Amino acid sequence: MILMLDAGPLISISRRDKRAMALLAVAVEMEERREFRTTNAVLAQVLRSETQNLDRLLNAGVIRGQASFGDPRLVGRIAAAADHTDVVDVDLAVQAAQAGGFVLTSDTKDLGRVAEALIAAEQPLHVRSW
Repeated sequence: MILMLDAGPLISISRRDKRAMALLAVAVEMEERREFRTTNAVLAQVLRSETQNLDRLLNAGVIRGQASFGDPRLVGRIAAAADHTDVVDVDLAVQAAQAGGFVLTSDTKDLGRVAEALIAAEQPLHVRSW
């Protein structure tokens, strides 16, 4: 299963938060690190201020960005249905749903509404709290 990281967990990782480091260690031990993904738009948001450790993890391939933006029509429809103005969040959720994965976020309230809109659009998504 693919784990898509939202900005909150990425910031925790870049700050070497103990919980974040434990998550990475377990993933590497299980050889699942190739499944830690995010979108390039989320990375750009985080890299505005958090760079040092995150750059190292990106260069090592522990976290991978995805270059493509999802279908803009679907992202727009889901954003409208969820009454969510941040298309970066919605794009992350759409890409996770289409990959059969889930989103790890510190913002379960907003992404929960997005997940509900995705379920209504027959694109199920699981959202987990960071």
